[in-house]
Amino acid sequence: MFRVGENFHSRFIAWAKIILPLVALAILSSLFLFSKSYDPTETMRNLGSKLGELTRKQKIVAPKFAGMTPEGVSIQISAREGSPREGDVPAFDAVDLKALVETPDGKTIHVVAAKGSVNSLKQMARLTGGITLKTSFGVTAKTRGLVFALDRLDIRSQGKITATAPRSKIEAGQMYLHLDKGGKDGTPPGYVLVFNNGVRMIYTP
Repeated sequence: MFRVGENFHSRFIAWAKIILPLVALAILSSLFLFSKSYDPTETMRNLGSKLGELTRKQKIVAPKFAGMTPEGVSIQISAREGSPREGDVPAFDAVDLKALVETPDGKTIHVVAAKGSVNSLKQMARLTGGITLKTSFGVTAKTRGLVFALDRLDIRSQGKITATAPRSKIEAGQMYLHLDKGGKDGTPPGYVLVFNNGVRMIYTP
């Protein structure tokens, strides 16, 4: 006996065996047609660029640099954060710097700067941007640039500087703070603060 349901089922199976592989082939072809081509050379180039960018963006949180002079002067510089300078391995750029100098006889010098760099190989720091220098012996100075040694007491302003001292105000082209080891004429060693290059001083009696 002929059954309509069985005949329809047989025909459906027969057509499915033909149609489904064709549909699968069409889907597979579209994947190859619309997928983005893969270039291993370009991928490696992009990876190298990303790695270089990550290296340049390295940050050191709260770095500190410290030194001690042969005369026993302690010099410390700290910052909020720093990063290695590209192409100059021992140098670091830093922001929000603070420096503290302490002499064996108890005198102190505090320096605050917006930014700067520290070269550990040359034992030198360069501070820039809104610098304030305060000493325990009553001098407060402001300047835009400062060169700071880490292995000796040698602080030099870069450009114009204004300072206040007990009963006086000073304007000069440069300030130089260093240790004078004394001379052959019997001058005793001591810490010397020098203003030069067009000094203008206002003294209040």
